[in-house]
Amino acid sequence: MSDAHKDIIGLYHRHANAWIQRRSTQLFEQSWLDRFLSVAVKDATLLDVGCGAGAPFAQYLS
Repeated sequence: MSDAHKDIIGLYHRHANAWIQRRSTQLFEQSWLDRFLSVAVKDATLLDVGCGAGAPFAQYLS
């Protein structure tokens, strides 16, 4: 088994800027998010556990 999991923070820091530059800021997942939000409890606390910098998902959910 690899020990790569021990350097997950370093791995993130090494690749985060490249991911941000490649990820579109267009929220092409909006219809899926709207469908999810339509069944979520009103004023629920949501956790975005996806990969990335929080844009555009976290911005849309806030």
